[in-house]
Amino acid sequence: DLILYYLYNYISGGFLAFSQLPDSYNQVFGFYSFRNVYLWLNVLYPVEIANILQEWVNVPFPVNVYTYLRPYYMDFDYFSLLFPIIFGFFSGRIYVQKYRKKRIYYIVYPITFYAIAMQLFDDQYLTWLSNWILLIITGYVMTWEGGCRK
Repeated sequence: DLILYYLYNYISGGFLAFSQLPDSYNQVFGFYSFRNVYLWLNVLYPVEIANILQEWVNVPFPVNVYTYLRPYYMDFDYFSLLFPIIFGFFSGRIYVQKYRKKRIYYIVYPITFYAIAMQLFDDQYLTWLSNWILLIITGYVMTWEGGCRK
């Protein structure tokens, strides 16, 4: 019974917390959405980077889990609705390509599926972009048959 209570709070808390987003945001283009790009730019030039850990809000229980729309909404307001359309299109294309027996899609599809499953809690597409690139390269190298001795 306690497990269901916490599960309910964790799942429903994101939507309630999203409704309490602050009215003022950082005005730097893509500050929250393109956090990964700013991480790489920080190597060349010191820039402010959005914190991955979100602030706590009471909904009436304390929660710091938001939906995946939070970074996009804070950066692009109502234009943020375009991001799920774009992600959905590419995720659908990856799903279809997997059944055409292309090897790279056997690597990309599970990554995409994970990102979709975790969208209820947080954005997994752009904020984790460097992880996805690393996983795709690693998976491709591990399944590459050309040039390696058998």
